[in-house]
Amino acid sequence: MAFRNWLKVRLIAGFFVTVPAVATTWILWVFWSGIDDIFAPMYAHLFGRPVPGLGFLTAIAIIFLLGSFARNVFGRRVLAIGDTVLLKVEQKGPACHTGAPTCFFRVAK
Repeated sequence: MAFRNWLKVRLIAGFFVTVPAVATTWILWVFWSGIDDIFAPMYAHLFGRPVPGLGFLTAIAIIFLLGSFARNVFGRRVLAIGDTVLLKVEQKGPACHTGAPTCFFRVAK
């Protein structure tokens, strides 16, 4: 019975590691191939010949730009929503280790 449980745990762990890794690899490969199919003719026309690796670099640049955009735009919205929710919470009791309602006593200049 112990061997059966040992085997089951390893198979489940392997499944939950392998499936996301394979899915991520496949999605990135499809994305990279699509970007390369779109931009390869433009790069070939621009440089006069096909340049290997520019599709990959373009895909990385697009992922970086989307990540930066998402972090700055959507991240600010999420933080604003979180601040709004926290401002609606009524404080009950001290919030500082000294027993004071707040630990912020001086204004930074």
